[in-house]
Amino acid sequence: MNIKTDKSIIEGIRNGRPDAQKALFKKYGKRLYSTCLRYVGSKMDAEDVLQESFIRIFKYFEKFDPNKGDLANWMHRICVNESIKRIQAKKEFLTYESIPTEPEIAPLAFSQLQMEDLMRLILKLPVLYRTVFNMYLVEGYSHNEIADTLGIEASSSRSILTRAKAMVRKQLDKKKHESWI
Repeated sequence: MNIKTDKSIIEGIRNGRPDAQKALFKKYGKRLYSTCLRYVGSKMDAEDVLQESFIRIFKYFEKFDPNKGDLANWMHRICVNESIKRIQAKKEFLTYESIPTEPEIAPLAFSQLQMEDLMRLILKLPVLYRTVFNMYLVEGYSHNEIADTLGIEASSSRSILTRAKAMVRKQLDKKKHESWI
């Protein structure tokens, strides 16, 4: 059996084939690791969260229905949820009121950045800011969904996002000035 397509991987895992599990990890591991890293901020924590995510993926694989959704999206959602659980378990969230307000800065297009540069800037954000930033701008959660997931008010989510974007813009302006010197 050739295990390269999602369909063949799904079939192989459902038939208890270890080579299908390996193929799934090989195909999606780097992408899912990147998702975990974007949330938890450290390579060691991202590796742990990725491992926990794959344990959960394999444990609940029989519940995945390819007729209802895409395999990559299903696994991605598990990684996001596991990342948020890790952050909450470490009690790293600060209240957004405890972080100084950054002044608003004129918008700068994120698309001009290399993904690696943007990732570095996102990782510098305080944990709560990074989490809301990722959930809203990258994952597409609504402020109400973020509020429910993180146990904050929707208005707090909007405020945190505004502050997170301002912090990223400030770093972008600083980087822009440094490149001219």
